[in-house]
Amino acid sequence: MVAALKLGAKHAPGSIYGLVNNAGLGFGRSTEEVVGVNYFGPKNVTMALLPLLNPQTGRVVNISSA
Repeated sequence: MVAALKLGAKHAPGSIYGLVNNAGLGFGRSTEEVVGVNYFGPKNVTMALLPLLNPQTGRVVNISSA
């Protein structure tokens, strides 16, 4: 993931406090698109950036709307 590589080049492991996942799809899309964006998108971003989060105080916030 390009964003994780760029952030990893500027920040030491464990130096980031928070990650906010704020993206989603809803009505009018296929099930595959919705699951791909709403589930796998935040999961993949979180897993890619997890090494940068502070293990004691780091937080992941997932935002959704209806």
